[in-house]
Amino acid sequence: MRVGLPAELTDPAPKLSQDQQSYFDWLRHRLRDIHAAVEQNLAENKAQMKSSYDKRHNVVEPQWSVGDKVLILDKKVPVGSPSVLTYPAYHGPFYISDVIQRGSIGTAYRLINVDTGKVLKSLIGADRLKKYTVDDRSKILARLPGVVKDTPKVTKPVVDKSLPPDGFEPAVKILREKMVDNKKQYLVLFTDKPSWWCDAVSDSLLKEYRLRKAKNRRATRR
Repeated sequence: MRVGLPAELTDPAPKLSQDQQSYFDWLRHRLRDIHAAVEQNLAENKAQMKSSYDKRHNVVEPQWSVGDKVLILDKKVPVGSPSVLTYPAYHGPFYISDVIQRGSIGTAYRLINVDTGKVLKSLIGADRLKKYTVDDRSKILARLPGVVKDTPKVTKPVVDKSLPPDGFEPAVKILREKMVDNKKQYLVLFTDKPSWWCDAVSDSLLKEYRLRKAKNRRATRR
């Protein structure tokens, strides 16, 4: 059944006298004004309810964007875990590959694991995200018994003084990756030489690769 605007005439319109037509025109405009006022009132009430909820629960508007490096808050305690008091804990790091806004349900984020490139199946809300910092990795490992002692020590490489401060040669992009002896290898296209397999890349190069792969996957699905 077709539902039109208030006081909308059917097609063909019935024949009305001049007085009837004048009254009908006045009534139609009046009903439209009421209809618009009701919609505005509903929108204002909804905004007021959201403002009250945000104030009561100290909600902060999310400031995350695509490319940010974050950790995820995990409140679940693994079955049989001897370290209940170490939770909730943060896991990661992850890159934000997409920001999803669907109607009034709020903003959610699609994440990619920095190390593996795997995309999380579920979207994550802003309240579970934390900005990743350099010392977060050691804090995460310290919470997990048996992980720190099995983690090999990372020593600072000897850097050629002709190279940039981060020790990496200028490169265009990462072409692909693979695992060799349980260690990640990256095929990197350099600016002044052919592509070459490397076992370490800069954060900016890795982020560009992860986000590019995620974009290509979305394009393929469409």
